[in-house]
Amino acid sequence: LYYGQFGRDAGRTFNANIGSNLVRGYTAGSFYRNECVGIGVCEEVNRLVGSQIAVASAEIRFPLLSPMFGWVPPGVPPIEGAIWGDVGIAWDQRSTLAFQRRPGDNPFTVRTPSTAVGFSLRTNVFGIMILRADGEQLLDHQLRSLVLATNTSSYSRAP
Repeated sequence: LYYGQFGRDAGRTFNANIGSNLVRGYTAGSFYRNECVGIGVCEEVNRLVGSQIAVASAEIRFPLLSPMFGWVPPGVPPIEGAIWGDVGIAWDQRSTLAFQRRPGDNPFTVRTPSTAVGFSLRTNVFGIMILRADGEQLLDHQLRSLVLATNTSSYSRAP
């Protein structure tokens, strides 16, 4: 996925964010307080935002518990597992893109990819909502522990 704004007004009205929904694991809770030196001055958060973004994702889903197995009683909601990997980068006109920062590089202008891997468990709860639990490992951040997250989403079917 690529999104970009160009010209002299690029980024003035709207900047794209690769965190949370595009590169999983990068949420407000993914950063330590000491990573930000002041209000609005946080290199780790700023590198997720730009007038242009590029994102790639791979995911493999597989059934863990399903009525099609034959031994699962009727009425038990199916449970699906997934393993996934996400990578994304955000930049603007002042940025330089690199795979890795070198010592002395300005963290606000040298942008590097944000990467994460993880697993998910999902179930459709009686056709009312999707309940999901994720385990996420950020590969390029000092938060090296596994992050667990839950998510619910409801939906309705068109007649």
